Amino acid sequence: MNDRIAEVAGIQKEELQGRIIWEVFPDVVKTEFYTQVHRAMAQQTVVQFDMKPKEPTALRMSF
Repeated sequence: MNDRIAEVAGIQKEELQGRIIWEVFPDVVKTEFYTQVHRAMAQQTVVQFDMKPKEPTALRMSF
């Protein structure tokens, strides 16, 4: 967890450490983000993708 993600999520970084992301953000399950993170882990590779956020703040994701 980096400072920017914690800032965007509105959660203190310390509150997230050691927790499962899908439990903290259950609405993310079955989204493009969820799919791409699992693809990156399964293939042990970097993936890049763009998402259209519900909020006006856009993020470029890279894992």
